[in-house]
Amino acid sequence: MISAAVELAGERMRETMERASDGAGPQEALAAFADFWKSKLAASDFRAGCPIVAAAVDDEHLVPEAKEAVRRVFARWHDLLAGAFTRAGHPPARADALATLGISAVEGAVLMCRLRGSLQPLDDVIAELTPVLA
Repeated sequence: MISAAVELAGERMRETMERASDGAGPQEALAAFADFWKSKLAASDFRAGCPIVAAAVDDEHLVPEAKEAVRRVFARWHDLLAGAFTRAGHPPARADALATLGISAVEGAVLMCRLRGSLQPLDDVIAELTPVLA
């Protein structure tokens, strides 16, 4: 059941990023990632969090299939962004690094938003990453 929930949540986010980057670029995909979290955080009074990250952090309680589901979800997100960066003209190694940076920054900002009760960390991350990712 945990594996299915992880896969479903991961697929929804991948689809959100994919729609945003389709015909656009990786910056739009990351902005969509952040916007998704901004709406979820605001609607939940800053109680929402990423179920994939929660599963990854609490992996000692996961069955092997759920651990693998978490790995697959993050790999799909990473591959989607790395592909967008590659299409935008970045060499593959740089595209991989930028995808890691983007996902890590947004996921970290979600945690900071929850702790602060503010969307400012996500706004800050997107504002700072935009010129770096261009």
